[in-house]
Amino acid sequence: MKRLNDTLRLDFLPYHFLLTTTNRHGYLQYTDISTGNIVSTINTKGGRLNVMCHNPHNAVVLLGHHNGSISMWSPNQKEPLVRMLCHKTAIRSMAVEKRGNYLATAGQDRKMKIFDLRMYKPLHSYQLSTGPSNLCFSQRNLLAATSNNVVEIYNDPCIQVQERPYLVHKMKLPAEDIAFCPYEDVLGVGAADGFVSLLVPGAGEPNYDAFEANPNRSKQQRREWEVKALLEKIQPEMISLDPFMLSKVDHVTAERLRKDREEILGYVPDKPAFAPRHKKKGRSKSGHVEKRKKKVKGEKLRNHIRDEMKTKREMLKKDERKAGRLPHTVTTDGSQVEPAIMKSALDRFKK
Repeated sequence: MKRLNDTLRLDFLPYHFLLTTTNRHGYLQYTDISTGNIVSTINTKGGRLNVMCHNPHNAVVLLGHHNGSISMWSPNQKEPLVRMLCHKTAIRSMAVEKRGNYLATAGQDRKMKIFDLRMYKPLHSYQLSTGPSNLCFSQRNLLAATSNNVVEIYNDPCIQVQERPYLVHKMKLPAEDIAFCPYEDVLGVGAADGFVSLLVPGAGEPNYDAFEANPNRSKQQRREWEVKALLEKIQPEMISLDPFMLSKVDHVTAERLRKDREEILGYVPDKPAFAPRHKKKGRSKSGHVEKRKKKVKGEKLRNHIRDEMKTKREMLKKDERKAGRLPHTVTTDGSQVEPAIMKSALDRFKK
């Protein structure tokens, strides 16, 4: 793909078939890999973009900036959805747990912080020997962090502050990247001298959903998986902070629909029930029948509008009488007479 220039980071949104890329000029780009088209190109105006991840709950892309802030982006808007100041120094790495409730960030100030994305507030802060260059959450909320050649794993640091790591592993060379294997208790660590697999008890989800990811699927199921995934692909326009926005039901009653229709049209249209009778000598052709239907329909519509306007005028006069604008005229026998409308010399200019 020649249209991706000076790319620094790559990420993939599996349910949307979108490849997100960042470059050193501060541009965020969304590419649909099913069609090869560029969905959106956003100038974040944040300088060099070395840190990127996405929220697996709502597919919002998070970017880390050199001023210690993070921003959340959607391909539908040219401005960030949320901007948070997390550290006093540059962001080195960050990760979001699978439910989208917690965010872990690491900065050059040698601190690792946990944020609640539901309130956008910090929960815990850890002071480390060096700033972690990689962060990754497992399916059971274990957090892996790499500092140079040391890999530390914390057991659910979002709920409770952990005094010490759950597991520690030292490598020969600094770790370049880490990732947990889904549905397995394995952590993959990549370094300059190769790839290392670490066993982490309790990291993988034991109860998998066979309709979403079935590790025991047959050859035919594996062949049809990509076709089904393409048919169920979520459109980029649906990416937002609230993933349940489209599932909300608009509870509109029939009475409300009738009132809205009356406000727009000025009346409530009735269904035509006119059925023209059959005539002889060629007067029941389709053209003649349609003309008679339109004529009767127009007469009914005019009569209906005339009655509606008459009713509204009568109600308006009653309201004016109640307000004291048009007092009744009382005769000698005690009966009331409709008030006479006073004419003005300016009435001749009214149309």
